[in-house]
Amino acid sequence: MEELSCRTSNLVEILASLAIGEQITTVNAVTIELTNAIWAGFFEGNAKFLDAGVPVYIPVSKIQYINR
Repeated sequence: MEELSCRTSNLVEILASLAIGEQITTVNAVTIELTNAIWAGFFEGNAKFLDAGVPVYIPVSKIQYINR
């Protein structure tokens, strides 16, 4: 499991490098924690994940870390 944690600009670069549809083990964003979410790209300045098929939009600045 690889933990990715860094500043917002670096996180944007890392997220942009992920393939759409890639499974993310954990996404932690202050008050939100997703497990086994699917990366779905960016939407209106937010990171978009699918959690059990439901879209979840998280401001990139709120993401503390992701594990893939």
